[in-house]
Formats: sequence, C-alpha cells, structure tokens
Amino acid sequence: MNNPHASIHSSHLLNGNSGKLKDYYKRWAIRYEKDVKNEHYSGPGVMASITYMTCLSFLEKSPEQTRILDAGCGTGLVGTALVNSGFKNIDGLDLSEEMGKIAAQTKSYKNIWTDIDLSKEMSHIPPSPLDHISYDIIVCCGVFTLGHLEPTALSTLHRFVAKDGFIIVSTRKSYLEQHDFERTTEGLLQQRYFSSAICIPNARYIGEERAHYWIFQVDK
Repeated sequence: MNNPHASIHSSHLLNGNSGKLKDYYKRWAIRYEKDVKNEHYSGPGVMASITYMTCLSFLEKSPEQTRILDAGCGTGLVGTALVNSGFKNIDGLDLSEEMGKIAAQTKSYKNIWTDIDLSKEMSHIPPSPLDHISYDIIVCCGVFTLGHLEPTALSTLHRFVAKDGFIIVSTRKSYLEQHDFERTTEGLLQQRYFSSAICIPNARYIGEERAHYWIFQVDK
C-alpha cells in the first residue's frame, strides 16, 4: 500500500465486510493520514464547519455546550477539526482499534470506543456505554463510502441521538451513484426516524471528487 490513491480505493472494494475492513485498517492505520493528505482530503474541515453552523443555527447552543459523537472517527481528523472550531465535548467510535488508538493521541476526544460495527442492525449491536448517552449531534465523515456502510446504517446512528438532535453525514458522489441513499432517507423520513433532511450538494471532500453533506434532524 505505497500508493495513496490505490490504498484509498482498495478500501472501497471490501463490500462492507467487517472482518476485512478491520484487517485492512489495522495495516493501513499508520499510513492513513499521510495517504489522505496526499489526496487532498478536505472532508473533516467541511464537516466541522457544517457542524458549527448546525449548532448555532438549529440547536441554539454554543460549541462548548454541544455533545458530539464522531461515528467512524478513524485517526481523529474530524475530532481535531471540531476542536479547532471550538467544540470540546466529543466522543468517538470506530470499527478499528488501531485507528482509535491514533485518534486518542490527538486528545480531541473524551471517550473513544472501538470494535463498534455500525453495519449491524440496531438489535444486533451489544449493549455499550453509548446506550446511556444521548448526543446533540452525530457526525459521520468518510464512512458512508464505497465498501463500508450501507445507507440503512442511518437507523443505527439514530439510536444514539437526543430528541431533536442531528446526524450529519458525507456521501461521495460515487457512493450515491451505486447506492440508493436518497430512497433510504425518504423511507426513514416516512417512518419518522427523521423530521427533516437538508442536503448541501457538491461540497469539497477529496481531490478526485466532491461529496454531498446531509443534515438529518432526529424525530423521537
């Protein structure tokens, strides 16, 4: 995995298989940040700016008061961007223990949980400390991407959000072309998982392509 572009795209070929993803990121963790930097990965900064806007415009809370979960925190790039935007109350979770260890070194998170598989249906996720915490905002950057999470995982994230809280996710354009993300979100709106959905289209994400960023308000 000496080619950053190839390393990123190889992760897109794992078909959401949790075992393969854990093994891949175990090996890739040490090089991950260098590789995505070389590919001009700007998603974390964009995610932090959208989170800041959501916090002030909809929650009417200051960043310091807002409790955030970084779902799929990786090595902590989003957490660092959030801290730089004034957020202080951030937890993280990830499938990969190795990525989570690097994220912990950033000191951006109060808690980090690893070996959390968001691809499982809600009823199949074992009890965890997360069950006793409700977050104002969940951010999920670079996780709803090819070879990783299906759109249906949005219903799993719903489990951890406070009433009238928000879930903010990024979706590469290539992901939208291969997954019926919009149809899934329409179904979740009809089932009243969410009360509203806002899309910020074609924003910066990575050098080779842009992404849509979605803001879902939770209905509980």
